[in-house]
Amino acid sequence: MDKIKIKLDKMPLSINEAYRGRRFKTPKLKNYKQDILFNIRYRRVDTSALKFLKGEKLTLHILIDSPTWVTIKEGTIRKSDITNRIKVLEDAIFEALGIDDSQVWNCLIFKGEKKEVKTHVVIEKHKDFMLRHPDILDIFSLE
Repeated sequence: MDKIKIKLDKMPLSINEAYRGRRFKTPKLKNYKQDILFNIRYRRVDTSALKFLKGEKLTLHILIDSPTWVTIKEGTIRKSDITNRIKVLEDAIFEALGIDDSQVWNCLIFKGEKKEVKTHVVIEKHKDFMLRHPDILDIFSLE
């Protein structure tokens, strides 16, 4: 296997939940990191790809399913910032796996509208994303 897949049954902590003031870690952050470590070590996450991923450029895919992205009554988008939750999630997972998160070359983030909260993470060896998606070259005006 050339990728690591992780599924969590909770929403990642936001930066505001994880830290107080100027980077004072909260008890919630300590508990969250322990929960991530437990999930990776004891819930049968296949980490056999670690030997192929350490020291390589990586792509990180994140899908956060939650019914809270959209209001039920009005169907409007709630003010809930997904990127505010990514760094805490990334740090906790990479710390648990013993990988340096500076290896992440691409990070693709998606919101999903499911009835149950689930966080799906896939870490794989980096592939040249721009070659697979030529429209990205246009978006960034690159040649």
